[in-house]
Amino acid sequence: MPQALSKQARELKQCQQCFKSDSKEAPLQTCAKCKRAHYCSRECQVKDWKNHKRLCAMNREMRAAMKSDDVLIDETLATIGMTIADGENKMKKWVQYYKAALGISVVHALRLQTTPEACLTHLLTFTLVPKFTAENPPRKDKDIWTAFKVENIQVLSFEECIQARPELEAQFDTIALKTKNSWKENFKTIGFPITLIQIPCIRTTRFIPIGIEGPPEELVRWEPQWKENLTTIVEQGIAI
Repeated sequence: MPQALSKQARELKQCQQCFKSDSKEAPLQTCAKCKRAHYCSRECQVKDWKNHKRLCAMNREMRAAMKSDDVLIDETLATIGMTIADGENKMKKWVQYYKAALGISVVHALRLQTTPEACLTHLLTFTLVPKFTAENPPRKDKDIWTAFKVENIQVLSFEECIQARPELEAQFDTIALKTKNSWKENFKTIGFPITLIQIPCIRTTRFIPIGIEGPPEELVRWEPQWKENLTTIVEQGIAI
């Protein structure tokens, strides 16, 4: 049976429009097209569609391209012992399991306590490297939590990322617009800081905007050891 999400992880699985947290009593629904965005109601999904439409299409195109790449399929099976679809499914669970840790880490990484505007200019990025081979891939959900190690943790500007990967510009623009719109609705809101996770073993990137409510002075106090903490959390499989 799949492991239940921690309370903190559920709270960071949120409606992309109104920031409402996921709960057992009122679980969020997932966008049927891209399987990435979550909403608490049809009304919120309709309101956010103008912002989400572009990102939704890009997510679907990326998934379709991966599934049709025979060379990538063969390489993925040889490297990690699972199909691309299975690898994507496991990574989705990995991200959700660590969503609370990712949310806290991006707050510290961008120093949103004092520079909330960094949501529009910088992001947190790191690489996930498998600790397993094709002979011993993670089979159960609980095996996924400790199956990867975190490397190359960095804070980069949008400009640096776009220079290396121009195709990301549209996604940055979409999320920046969501942040600006959230400011119009509530000036105390921080916005949608971005975490970009590189996963070379399946040649994919997980683009994770996490809605952070404010005001800045109520955020957790800045932790200078946040990189070490993130690495340890993933190493030990801790759902904070």
